[in-house]
Amino acid sequence: MLLPLSWLKQFVKIDKTPEQIAEKLTLSGSEVEKIVDNSQGLSKIVVGQIKEIKPHPDADKLCLPKVDIGKNKLLEIVCGASNIKTGDKVPVVLAGGSVIGIPKVEKRKIRGLASDGMLCSQRELGIGDDHMGIFILPDNVKIGEDVVKLLELDEPVLELEITPNRADCFSVQGLAREVAALFGRKIQDTRNQPKAGQPLADKIQTRYKTQETNKSASSVISVHINDKALCPKYTACVIENVTVAPSPMWLQNKLRQVGIRPINNVVDVTNYVMMELGQPLHAFGIEIEADTRRLKRRLTRIVVRRAKRGEKILALDGNTYNLNDSMLVITDGKNPIAIAGIMGGQESGVAAGTTAIILEAAVFDSVSVRKTSRALGLRSESSMRFEKGVDFDAVEDAITKAAAMIAELSGGTVLRGIVSVETAAARRLGNTIKLPISEITRLLGIDVPIAKIKSILQSLGFIVSGTGGSLVVKVPSLQHPT
Repeated sequence: MLLPLSWLKQFVKIDKTPEQIAEKLTLSGSEVEKIVDNSQGLSKIVVGQIKEIKPHPDADKLCLPKVDIGKNKLLEIVCGASNIKTGDKVPVVLAGGSVIGIPKVEKRKIRGLASDGMLCSQRELGIGDDHMGIFILPDNVKIGEDVVKLLELDEPVLELEITPNRADCFSVQGLAREVAALFGRKIQDTRNQPKAGQPLADKIQTRYKTQETNKSASSVISVHINDKALCPKYTACVIENVTVAPSPMWLQNKLRQVGIRPINNVVDVTNYVMMELGQPLHAFGIEIEADTRRLKRRLTRIVVRRAKRGEKILALDGNTYNLNDSMLVITDGKNPIAIAGIMGGQESGVAAGTTAIILEAAVFDSVSVRKTSRALGLRSESSMRFEKGVDFDAVEDAITKAAAMIAELSGGTVLRGIVSVETAAARRLGNTIKLPISEITRLLGIDVPIAKIKSILQSLGFIVSGTGGSLVVKVPSLQHPT
């Protein structure tokens, strides 16, 4: 699990160093294996804008872009990439700077012409594997800006080994709760309404009700669970008038910090909310313009069932998987459109041209997800969380927040209400236990004051009452793996 400190600090106010935070987390059982510095090996990289491009007179595969880096400076650079055009804003490594794999960029002649620096790819910046083309920056970035700061590569990231019994720590919010308890801080209330004029990157940290249409989600989609033991809870909402496009830079930065490749504004939101709250989500494209490769009819029915022997699915990773009747799938009432809790299918994937989506947030049986994942040789960020167990009570928070973000980033409209099917098993949580103080002393070998015990438990979300020789403790749902 990767934990960017800038993301952590959106939930808990703390001024400790990365080393101090890492030490406390490690001593508490959430071992920090290392502190990642994504800026290492990167220097003197600025935003430049291509003003003109000329062909190289002596090399067909090279071109000569003139790049404005601000302060009335134009650099002439020899470049071999074919994906750049006039007006693009790109990362420019100045002479004397460095990128991944090149410790020092120097002014030099390439095929007889001087090059004042270099344009760089995702791989050279350490933010992806693509090295065939130049990384194109958003149009709204400022010429001359430091690219390392722009991409938040200078933000420390903790790499943790989370044990399987701490499913509640497999998210940014869960780790923030742990840090708050360790340092005697309070977790920030993420359910307040956003303030007027609050930047989107801050505003989406709060849970708020998106303006919904009069048209109800239940008039568009129905949900049916055929195997309630393997899926005790399934929720869905509908977002129409979606425009699929690249995500804003801040969102792409956050995903890269936790090791996830940005795809588009809809998919990126589902991954962002999953990493933040620990609840996996999936978006199905239900209306696609001018794309006969995808769903040929509008998706109006979701049926959660076991796969039939011999069924297959072409997944989002481009591979076809053979299913059997021990595996849980999401279907359109007829054919599988996702392997439950693991990966969606290509035919219902969200891509350019998608104009409406169904957003899914559910709870799937952890043993079932683990067995299916192993049988198929297919593991994902989603399956890792379902295998460890997710918080039943986070489902509505996650789908509400994701719907609000998608609507804001895509210009979509959220249909009224959430279509939800829930079994009795989904309400087996909220246990209350009696906690003798003598038992704490016996297990720890030390005396802990009752006030300190209460403070620790309450900081982790437990509701504590009682005095004297024992306490009555209500366990929050986040401590119950499925």
